[in-house]
Amino acid sequence: MKRKLREWDIRKMILWIIGILIGIVVTLGIVAVLWNFIVELRPENKVFSAGTLPNPALQGHLKGSYGGTSWKGKEFNSSDNTGINIVGDAKQFPFETSVSKSLHGDHQVLKLNYNIAKNPWWLRLVVDELVQTKPGKYQGKVYVQVIPGLPVAITYFQLEK
Repeated sequence: MKRKLREWDIRKMILWIIGILIGIVVTLGIVAVLWNFIVELRPENKVFSAGTLPNPALQGHLKGSYGGTSWKGKEFNSSDNTGINIVGDAKQFPFETSVSKSLHGDHQVLKLNYNIAKNPWWLRLVVDELVQTKPGKYQGKVYVQVIPGLPVAITYFQLEK
């Protein structure tokens, strides 16, 4: 009798833990969808959506700014479709570039893919999209893809020559 009771208690505990995990996943999914919705409503999204594919192809250093702050920016190498972020005094976080349809929209963008072995695991989930807004000025949108096929827009950034 005690053995059956213990087995039942263990089953209940396992079901309870599974229920909590499912609740956490659902909650995180709802937060991600709401965050994406809020980011898509920001004024920067209109600028981004009106932008065009960078032309000519990006080459060399572009100075970056994000939310009123600045970071060194990004360097592009159009000959091999690669680039690297410049953070502080170090060149960090390489990326590969390609032209593709925007993750949220029908227009063409320059996609910056960080899913490269040199990058930390958490950065491999990030995809940037970049459009040209004026000659020498570019608007970027940052996505995180925790669940494949469900990109979540998290913020915007600017680059300029």
